[in-house]
Amino acid sequence: MLKYSLALVITSMMLYSLANKLSLNKIDQRNMYNSIFEGYNPYGEKFPSEVDNLLLDIKKDLKVNKLSFSEDEILKLTHIYDEEIDREVVKSEKTLSIVAYIGSFFISNHGGKWKMQRTESINGIVTWIPLIEYKGRDINYVKYVMEDLQESSEFFMVYEIYAVMKNRLNIKGTLPRE
Repeated sequence: MLKYSLALVITSMMLYSLANKLSLNKIDQRNMYNSIFEGYNPYGEKFPSEVDNLLLDIKKDLKVNKLSFSEDEILKLTHIYDEEIDREVVKSEKTLSIVAYIGSFFISNHGGKWKMQRTESINGIVTWIPLIEYKGRDINYVKYVMEDLQESSEFFMVYEIYAVMKNRLNIKGTLPRE
């Protein structure tokens, strides 16, 4: 439990910097964060129908048969991806599963639904970005996942991305505990 508490403290310290980056306004179609997602979504606009399959990877990493989408679970996943699995492996093999998990975690705890956004780079490459439609707003959290993976920081905080989304949307209350 101490490890999870440490992850929570580190998360709190990092929230300020990530909060400055998070904007839930209209999404710029040629945003650089959309372009760094190019090549990560082979399912295209059918991503929502593949979420359950993508979550199998998360279940395997957590060594569980069923996801609870609880605070303990997301902190444990943060710890696993920060401490137990090489960052390059997370970046190359886990990105889409992490995107599926964070979106599913949010939807499970607060409602909303998947929405796909088609973007096209200057080079004409089409990429479908998973969003969460929540209370009339489109939440593009994928750019924060990608930014966190691209940074040289030794920490990758799955929980941090969710916590900032919740904070910026002014969602009150606590998460379920296991």
